[in-house]
Amino acid sequence: SPGKLRLRTFGLPNAGAADPFPALIEQAFEVQEGVSVAEQLELELDELEASGVVLEFSARSRRRLREAVAEVDWSDAVLSMQQATGKPCRLVFVMLSYPGNWRRWAPNPEATQNHLDRLYKRLARGLFGKLDGSAKVPWIWKREFQRRGAPHFHLVTVVPDDVGGERFRDWVARSWFEVVGSDDRRHRRAGTRVDRVIGFQAADPMRIASYLAGYLGPDEKLSDKEAQHVLPYGWRSETGGVGRWWGERGTTRVRVEVRITRAQMIEVQRYLRAVHRSKVRAREATRLAAGGRRATRRDLRARWLTGTETGGALIVGDGPALAVGLARALALADAESWPKGIPRGLP
Repeated sequence: SPGKLRLRTFGLPNAGAADPFPALIEQAFEVQEGVSVAEQLELELDELEASGVVLEFSARSRRRLREAVAEVDWSDAVLSMQQATGKPCRLVFVMLSYPGNWRRWAPNPEATQNHLDRLYKRLARGLFGKLDGSAKVPWIWKREFQRRGAPHFHLVTVVPDDVGGERFRDWVARSWFEVVGSDDRRHRRAGTRVDRVIGFQAADPMRIASYLAGYLGPDEKLSDKEAQHVLPYGWRSETGGVGRWWGERGTTRVRVEVRITRAQMIEVQRYLRAVHRSKVRAREATRLAAGGRRATRRDLRARWLTGTETGGALIVGDGPALAVGLARALALADAESWPKGIPRGLP
């Protein structure tokens, strides 16, 4: 993917035996055409999670959010939106908040989700003049809570500089104000924030994922971002939960799968652990400059890439470049499969 490299293993049957896995899956649910079994399982798990009582931003939900952002080619999304709208587009971060008496306008999770859905439909109509399958705006949202307890949303989307002739920043402020219906002028002035993502940051999935999912700093038990996942007292839906913490609309995920042997997977795990350690050391240098502590063994250990029977994922700034580097490393390490005395080119 553009910003992710993932390893995954599956239990294989004995040689010559029939694989019972697909048959068991078909008995459990109907397999969608064009969707792999693994992807179908992920979708089913998401539906089960959404149908249950969700009370916290779990580690699994955080991981899936980071991977969802990293699997989107945001540079291609910008080009696609430019072709669809006929206007120059760019990646933006948007923040949506509620007025002071927020419980009046956001009494439960359903109300906030309704506001967000209405804003998305307004944006699609403003850009394309209609609401159908072709009117898609790349959009990933995340819900958090401010210190005063009020819910607010963070969005990553691709839009032109203006919507219907109105500057996008002004359009968001007016539309969110009208969708919420607070009639508070202060809410219209300060209820939204739009930040343009420029330069190399616009093509760095790791930075975008960190903006939404947050990062729990090694020097603190509860970072500022983590504190925004604390639920306000009594704010629940009729089922007792808070619904989804994040979602996406109009995005296209990019995945390229390559089968490798078990021995090659062990080598790739070693390389990825080295990449992980280099990232930790880079953060350590920044932390030391600010008066922080050194990295510990626990910081350096990539626990999600250990063992030969498990997989794991690594969020990076340039997934294709890392994949090419791994392919080169595997070609050099696989000396037994190449005849001696014959020059070998890199893949």
